[in-house]
Amino acid sequence: MDALLKNVAPGTLIMAMGGVFLLIVAAFISYGLWPQISEYRMSLHTIALLEDVVVNADLMNREIENAEKEITMLDKNLHGEVLDMPNRQMEAYVIGRLQEISWKNSVKLLGVRPGTSNTVTSLEETPFDVEVSGDYFDLYAWLQDLGSELGFLAIRHFNISPLNSGTADSDLKASLTLVSYREATNG
Repeated sequence: MDALLKNVAPGTLIMAMGGVFLLIVAAFISYGLWPQISEYRMSLHTIALLEDVVVNADLMNREIENAEKEITMLDKNLHGEVLDMPNRQMEAYVIGRLQEISWKNSVKLLGVRPGTSNTVTSLEETPFDVEVSGDYFDLYAWLQDLGSELGFLAIRHFNISPLNSGTADSDLKASLTLVSYREATNG
C-alpha cells in the first residue's frame, strides 16, 4: 500500500480525497439535511394556513351561513312550501296560489282538477289540470308569475286556443297540466 501511495502524485491524492469529501457532503445534504429543510418549510406553511383560519374564522362562519341560506332558498325553489304537506293540503295550497296569480294578472281561472298521484322512479307525481282564459299578454304574465311563485311545478302539457272561435274577441283559453314532484314515501 505504501508503494501505491508513493507512485500516486500528491495533487491526485488531494483531488481524490476532496472528491470523497464532496460525495460525503452531497449525500449528507441530499439524505439528511434536505428532507429536514423540506419538512420545516411544510410546517411553516401549515402554521401560516392555521393562523389564517384563526384570523378569518368570522369570515368563514359568514360564508357558511350564506351557503346555508342559499341551500334553504334553493330547497324552497325546488319544493316550494309544500315539502312536508299532506296531498290534500298541498292541493288546496296550489289552487289558492293559482287563484292569487290569476287575480294579479287579470286572468280568469276556469278550473283546476287535481289528478291522482303516481309514483315514478322514486318520485311522487301529482298532476293538476288547469284551464285559464285571458288576453295574450295577461296569459304571458300569468305564466311568468307561475314560474317565479310556483317554480316547483313543471308544465307537462300546454295548449292555447281562442276562447270563442265564432267571435272576434281577443280572449284566449289556455289548458295546461302542471305536475308536482316530491320524494315518494317508503311506507
